[in-house]
Amino acid sequence: QAIAAEDLENTYWQRMRDDGSVVDNHVLTSGDDVESMCGLPRIDRRLLLLPRDRTQMAGTNVQTRLDRAEREGVLLRTSVRSNDPLWHIQPPEPPHLVIPKQQAQRWGVSVNTIRAYASDAFVCIRLEQPELAARIALWMNSTMGLFLRELLRPDVHVQSITVRDAQEFPVSDDAILSVIDPSSYAALSRRR
Repeated sequence: QAIAAEDLENTYWQRMRDDGSVVDNHVLTSGDDVESMCGLPRIDRRLLLLPRDRTQMAGTNVQTRLDRAEREGVLLRTSVRSNDPLWHIQPPEPPHLVIPKQQAQRWGVSVNTIRAYASDAFVCIRLEQPELAARIALWMNSTMGLFLRELLRPDVHVQSITVRDAQEFPVSDDAILSVIDPSSYAALSRRR
């Protein structure tokens, strides 16, 4: 809504994927953003990615909004004070799998189907073989995966997942993963 209200150019809110398609710069900011194992909901938060060179934005509505923000003292905020220049961040790599750090209601590992960026509310996993993402998510959410998770976590009363938890989670070898057919588990994958 803010994007439309400010009439900000889409080129800064979207990016080109390797296959040539254009997608929004979605940002996952809480575990509530993850709806199911193999799908993410319609989230309304976007990451504004601006070029380092300010002259590339000359004459745009984004430049006008940036000028206004600077007049309003945004430069003084501690959250952006260390950025040089203030408006530029290095585009992060979207993860293939996301695990919400807070796992109070249920254990869940999700495939990042929309290639959203993720905040530090998630353990983000990038795979060497991205085509295995759905199979690995099914494995990690399966009864066997849940059993191994419980077996390997010494502090079962802790509800937060850490990067170490994700690193130590045993994933089956390629021979077993290759026989998992994600389409056979479509209903399970979409379950909330």
